[in-house]
Amino acid sequence: MKKALASSSQISAIHKANVMQKTEGLFLKGSHEVAEEYPEINFKISERGIALIEVVHGSAPDIARKNFANPTALLLSGVLILCHLNLHDKADQIQNAILNTIAEGEYRTTDLGGKAKTTKFTNTIIDHL
Repeated sequence: MKKALASSSQISAIHKANVMQKTEGLFLKGSHEVAEEYPEINFKISERGIALIEVVHGSAPDIARKNFANPTALLLSGVLILCHLNLHDKADQIQNAILNTIAEGEYRTTDLGGKAKTTKFTNTIIDHL
């Protein structure tokens, strides 16, 4: 027997079905099916709700604390967060500063064909802001 729930009860399903379509898609489908059995609960899956944004690369212990890692993935993850928060003007400023730094070519990190250290690359991006 189902217990009575307060009218303000809500549950959200958090997923990455846009990336992991089969497994997360199955989870999402199952979530919808279960939610239909409990109409008294406000079930929500919103693209503008919760965001999971991650830097996509390994921990790179071989270059840790050596000052030549490329921080672009981390910075662009921050840009995605700003976009999610509808701070598009700030996101555009940071993204443009990153792109301008790379395009100029003078202070690229080694993985981008340059010789700049992480701090110089980052400070140049900051200068472009």
